[in-house]
Amino acid sequence: MANWPGIYIPSTPSKKLVGNKDVRFIIERRYFLERFILQLSHINYLVESFEFQTFMRPPQAQPGEVPEIEKLLKDIQQEPPSRILSKYKRAFGLTEESIESFNTSLNRIEVDTQLAHFDDFLKKMLLHYRDIKKKVVALMECKGENMSYQRQIFSYLAKYEERNFAYLSDRPEMTVQPLHRMVLGGQQNELMKDF
Repeated sequence: MANWPGIYIPSTPSKKLVGNKDVRFIIERRYFLERFILQLSHINYLVESFEFQTFMRPPQAQPGEVPEIEKLLKDIQQEPPSRILSKYKRAFGLTEESIESFNTSLNRIEVDTQLAHFDDFLKKMLLHYRDIKKKVVALMECKGENMSYQRQIFSYLAKYEERNFAYLSDRPEMTVQPLHRMVLGGQQNELMKDF
């Protein structure tokens, strides 16, 4: 965000042009949007910012019309440096004295070294996060397959039980429990609620 240079702002979840109506993608995007908003909610100066307010409560042109948030955010004018500085002073409680004392105590070589170390750390962490993301996606796919297999097993067990009930009910010498007492028959929908 151009009006908050040098300030950490959590990234918004990625979008898709193709497959953006897929239920899995919608659930994943909603989850990451909720995390994005939760992260921002802990940063007061960003929550109070005009950009965040526009994102959370965009003005509507017509009743019932969906606002184009991206367009609204792109239309926000970049603030001049003097206004950004005064905004930072308010947000972080900075005074002219604290800024001046920081400038005089600043050791450029030491700062560059620390930034280089931090940059290396971030690059390593990015690799780890990408690896974790791949593993989470693979786990989600496995979970979907597992749920599908479990549905099939319940279906097969219910059919097996119904066939056995039908077979046993045709034999006069067998005393068979009523249909509502079957383990899966009649209760399959109850068991499948979790899947």
